[in-house]
Amino acid sequence: MLETLEAWSGFVLVLIFFSIILATLFIWVGIKATGIEDISLKKIILTALAVSLVTYFTIVILSTLPVLRAVPSFVIGLLLSLFIIKSILGFTFQQTLMVWGFNVIAQVLAVIICAKLFIGGIKDLIKII
Repeated sequence: MLETLEAWSGFVLVLIFFSIILATLFIWVGIKATGIEDISLKKIILTALAVSLVTYFTIVILSTLPVLRAVPSFVIGLLLSLFIIKSILGFTFQQTLMVWGFNVIAQVLAVIICAKLFIGGIKDLIKII
C-alpha cells in the first residue's frame, strides 16, 4: 500500500506518466474527431503534458482545501486546461471542448489503471485518501 512518502511519490509519478501517454492518445483521437488533420505529434504531446500537469496540480490543491474553496480551484483548473488546449492547438471553442472531453476520459482511465495496478482498485484508493 501507500504508507510512505516514497510510495506516494512513486504512485504519483507513474500516474502522471500514464496520464500523459493516455492523454496523448485520447487528444489525438479527439483531434481526429474534430476533422483536423494537420496537427503535429509534437503539439499533441506538449498539450497532453501541460494539461496532465495542470490536472494533477489542481487535484493536489483541491485535496488541501476545504470544500467551499475547492470549487474555485476546480474552475481554475478547467479554465487553464481549456486555455492550454486552445492556445497550443489553435482550435475554436467547440473543438477545444471536444478535445478536453477526450482528455477527461484519459485522466480518469489513468487513475483507474494506476489504482488497480498499484493499490488494488479505486475503493482502496478512496480508503487511503
